[in-house]
Amino acid sequence: MTAIFAWTHQTVGGPFLNLVVTSPTPSLTLPVTNGQTVATLQGVWSDGSPFTGTYQFAAPNFDHSGDYAVAGSNLVVNNASNLNAIGSVSVEHVTLVANQ
Repeated sequence: MTAIFAWTHQTVGGPFLNLVVTSPTPSLTLPVTNGQTVATLQGVWSDGSPFTGTYQFAAPNFDHSGDYAVAGSNLVVNNASNLNAIGSVSVEHVTLVANQ
């Protein structure tokens, strides 16, 4: 299972950007493959403006030592051999942000 942390950024007096993660508590069944989708990401502005930015990893957890990657608007498995070597279900934390 991968736990995803996301923040909302709000500018004083202006619209704020929220990162919506579907599924917010994803679960993977071993074995996994590289490129397998873990969750879908969506940047949403509070005023309904279209999100045209990107998603990236951030502190404190980043991409769990390269085990995950962002492909378009998806969080995907990046290092299947490492995840499969664990041999059991574990909780892994990544931190994602949406940037406009």
